[in-house]
Amino acid sequence: MLRFSALAALALVATPAAAKDAVGLSPIGLPFGPDGPRRLPTDHVLTGAIVLDGADALPQKMGSAKRDQFATALSETLAQLGMLATDPAKARFRLTPVWVGLDSPFKISFKNRATVHMSWRLTRIDTGQTIFARQIDTSAESSGGDASARVRGIERIALMTNIASVAACLDKAAYGKAPTNCALTPGFTYRAPSPPMVIFVPRFR
Repeated sequence: MLRFSALAALALVATPAAAKDAVGLSPIGLPFGPDGPRRLPTDHVLTGAIVLDGADALPQKMGSAKRDQFATALSETLAQLGMLATDPAKARFRLTPVWVGLDSPFKISFKNRATVHMSWRLTRIDTGQTIFARQIDTSAESSGGDASARVRGIERIALMTNIASVAACLDKAAYGKAPTNCALTPGFTYRAPSPPMVIFVPRFR
C-alpha cells in the first residue's frame, strides 16, 4: 500500500497565493485506506500491459482542472503503479476514460461537496473484448475558508480520487475480484484558504 507522505499532505493545504492550483491530481502517496491503489507485483497480469486511449475525447475543462492535467496525472499514476506499458506497441490492454459529468453546485456556505462521474473501459487489444467496464462516482467535501477556492479544491480531489479508484479496481478486476462499487473515499481533507481580512482604520482629524 502506498504510504501517505508529509510532502503530499502539504499540497492539500492551500495558501492564498497558490489557492487556484494548490491541489494536484495525482493520488500517489495519499491515503485511500486498505483498498487504495498499490504498485503491482511483477507477476500481475496488468504489469506493464496498459495503454491509454481516448483521453483526447475528454472535455477541455473537467471542473477546475484541464483535460491535459487529468490525462498527465492518469498516465503518471498508472506508470508509478507499474500498470502502464513502457512500449505502447507491446501493450495488451487499452484503458479508455469517458467523462460522464460533475455535480458541484456553487454555494456561498460553510460547506461544499463535489462528485465526479466517469466511465472506464478496459479492453483486450488483440480481440477487442471488454474486460472491465464500470462507472465510478467519487466525491469530496470541505468546509471553511474561501468558498470559490474550496470548490476548486474539492473538484480536483474528486478527480484525483477517481484516478485512484479505477487503478485499485483494475488491480482486483484482473482476477475477478472487483467490488460492485469501485469508488474510494479519500482519507484526507482539503482546507481552503480563508478570505483576506480587510481592516478599516478610522481617521481622526
